[in-house]
Amino acid sequence: VALRVYRQAISRPDYGYAYAMPDWWWKARLPEHIEAIEAADTAKLKSVLFGGEPWLLQCYSGLPFAGQHLPRPYRVHPFFAEALRSMKGIVRAGVLDCETMLPSNKTVVSKLGLVRRTQPLLVLANGGVAPKQLPATSSNSAYAITAFVKPKVEPHVLSIQTHKTFVSTCGGRRPCLLAQLDKDSQVLMELARP
Repeated sequence: VALRVYRQAISRPDYGYAYAMPDWWWKARLPEHIEAIEAADTAKLKSVLFGGEPWLLQCYSGLPFAGQHLPRPYRVHPFFAEALRSMKGIVRAGVLDCETMLPSNKTVVSKLGLVRRTQPLLVLANGGVAPKQLPATSSNSAYAITAFVKPKVEPHVLSIQTHKTFVSTCGGRRPCLLAQLDKDSQVLMELARP
């Protein structure tokens, strides 16, 4: 059966032999700046989705994207890879099989309420706030991905006047630096620069 699938895959003119290779082959060939996140490792998954660092994840949702013969978890979409080159050092990147069952008997797709038909299915986990799926219009080119993600992950200076604003801004697990300085302080301007 496996030999027949392999022969069918390499017989197609658009696709080479690589599309018939198993997942471990693709996982070994992930670019060095893209990490494979296993859904079974719940501690790692929790730190990626809800930790303090910004992560951009490409989710495998069972649907192929354009030009992809067999949908597999470790195949990186070209737009995703190209966008990451311009955001190196700003955001960490990973691929995740979002169809794998979690211990709660839900998939990541159902737990986060992701829309499968958006391809590539990209999720931004940004410093403690709930992970958000990139809209279809923001994931259809490398430029659109960068334009959506970069402003959301760069540090910025806020002037907090009330306790309610403080709780909504610095509450939870989001990293937050408090300083009692003037709004136009040079120190704050330097801290806000990426």
